[in-house]
Amino acid sequence: MKLFRQIGAVTAMNFRSLPQRASTSAVIVIGIAGVVAVLVSVLAMSTGLIRTMENAGRDDRAIVLRNGSIAETSSALDRNSARAVEDATGIKHNAQGEPILSAEGMRILSLRTKKDDSEINVVQRGVGPKVNEVRPELRIIEGRMFKPAVTEVIVGKQARAQFKGLNIGDVIHARNANWTVVGVFETNGDTHESTIFTDIETLNSVDKRGAYQSVTVLLESKAAFQTFKDSLLSNPTLAVDVIRERDYYRQQSKTMSTIISVIAYVVGGIMAVGAIFAALNTMYSAVSTR
Repeated sequence: MKLFRQIGAVTAMNFRSLPQRASTSAVIVIGIAGVVAVLVSVLAMSTGLIRTMENAGRDDRAIVLRNGSIAETSSALDRNSARAVEDATGIKHNAQGEPILSAEGMRILSLRTKKDDSEINVVQRGVGPKVNEVRPELRIIEGRMFKPAVTEVIVGKQARAQFKGLNIGDVIHARNANWTVVGVFETNGDTHESTIFTDIETLNSVDKRGAYQSVTVLLESKAAFQTFKDSLLSNPTLAVDVIRERDYYRQQSKTMSTIISVIAYVVGGIMAVGAIFAALNTMYSAVSTR
C-alpha cells in the first residue's frame, strides 16, 4: 500500500506542475509528433504507389518485351516481332477471329501542375486499335475516343485533375506535333489514369520510328499464360521476354517503393535523433532551473 501511495503522490505532483512546464512539454510532444507524421506520410505514399501500380495489372494479360529489358522504356520490338506475337497460342480472339493485343510505345511530355505550376514529366502512350478489348476497364467519361492518323489524345482523369491544359479542346504543344485533347478516360484508378493515350501508328509517324516498345496481350485465361510464354520462347526468330502484367507492374513499383522507404527511414531516423536530443535538452534545462 505504501508503494501505491508513493506512486500516487509522485503522479499527482507531476500533474500539478504541468502548468509550470507546459511549454517545454509541448516542445517535446510536437517534435515527436513531427517525426511520426513524416514517417507515416512517406510510408503511406509508398503503399499508395504499390497499390496503384498493382491495380494496373491483370493475371489474364501479358506483356512482351525485348529480351533483357527490365521496362518498356528500355525495350524495342520491330514490326516482324510484333506480328509474330499475333500467331502465338494462348491469345484470346474476338468475334472476328482476330487476336486481342495492343502493340504500344511511349514518349515523355512536359506539363505544368495546377498546384504550383511546376514542370513534371507525363507519359504519352501509343496504343493499338484493339486497346478497348485489351483493356475493357478503359471507359471514356467525357468527349470521345481519339481517331487514328490524327494527332488526337485522350487523357486520364487523374492527369487532367493534376495538370494544366488537359481539358477537352486544349492543345498540347510538343516536339514535331500539336496534340488535341478529345476525351477523358478512367481505368478503375490504376496508374494509366495519370497518362495520356494516343494512336501508336500516329505517335510512331510523328517520332519517325518504326518499332514498338511492348505488346500487351489478352490471354484466353489466367492459366493460358504459360502456354503463351512457351509458344513465344520456343520461336527461334524471337528474342523476347514474357511477363504477366500484374507481375510487371509489381516489379516496376518495387524499386520506387524501396527508394521511398529508405528515404523515409533515413529522414525519420535523423528527425528522431534530433527529437531525442531536443527532449533531453529540454528535460535537463527544466531540472537545472528547479
